[in-house]
Amino acid sequence: MRRTRRKPIWEYRIYFTVIFIFSLPGALLTCMKSLVKGKIEKDMFSKAWANAKTITPMIFS
Repeated sequence: MRRTRRKPIWEYRIYFTVIFIFSLPGALLTCMKSLVKGKIEKDMFSKAWANAKTITPMIFS
């Protein structure tokens, strides 16, 4: 039997970083939109982190 080769961890980290960077503006706009509505929205970075954490494994599946 042949083993399936796992992709290197550095490749996952590169994809994660790129997706995180591209989701920051969307998270910033969401936070600014809620600020205009009078709500104080925290955790802009955690929203972008969650997006990257969700999307990156989809690429590797």
